[in-house]
Amino acid sequence: MKSKNLKISTPIQSDSPTARFGGGAFLPISCAWPTNSNEEKLTLVLSLPASFINDHCGMTLSPDMYVSVFSTYNDDYFLDEVIDNGDTGNFIIVNNYTKVLIHKRGENARNESLNVLSAYAIDTCGNENETMTFIGGNPKFLQSEVQLVQDMKFCLQFYAGDLPQQHNNLLYLDDAVGYLFIKDDCLGYFFGQCT
Repeated sequence: MKSKNLKISTPIQSDSPTARFGGGAFLPISCAWPTNSNEEKLTLVLSLPASFINDHCGMTLSPDMYVSVFSTYNDDYFLDEVIDNGDTGNFIIVNNYTKVLIHKRGENARNESLNVLSAYAIDTCGNENETMTFIGGNPKFLQSEVQLVQDMKFCLQFYAGDLPQQHNNLLYLDDAVGYLFIKDDCLGYFFGQCT
């Protein structure tokens, strides 16, 4: 499947059901809000309807599902908790520093994080220009390939500098790249890489 560039710059409602950056998660009330090993509630990064992933990544997620992507994000030094340059093993997953949940859509969007990101639409556009923010196709790793994703399907990546300015430190560095991989209806991995 061909890649399409992504644009993340149009503010939207925090409970918009469309593919978006930030805002609230359509996480069912029966699901606990994810926390990391430091007992910090993770920040919602992406809220993606399964149809968006299926249409652009050639996957077959159940159409009533949502993919909610969470990450550690705070005012402290957290670079090592979200960056996987292919040399960290399963450190990020074991410590729950990031989390990908694939779940049925909850009735209402909610957010329990201390650091709530403003909501922005994730829009697809042409692929005529070379960019590091896109969906589908093949990832452009900044460092070594990550072993944990070898059996997963690449979904999207974004260059932190392409995010709205107040959030371009989402991966601690504004020149880092975030990657999302998914396997079936049950497993995913979100991480960043930097140079």
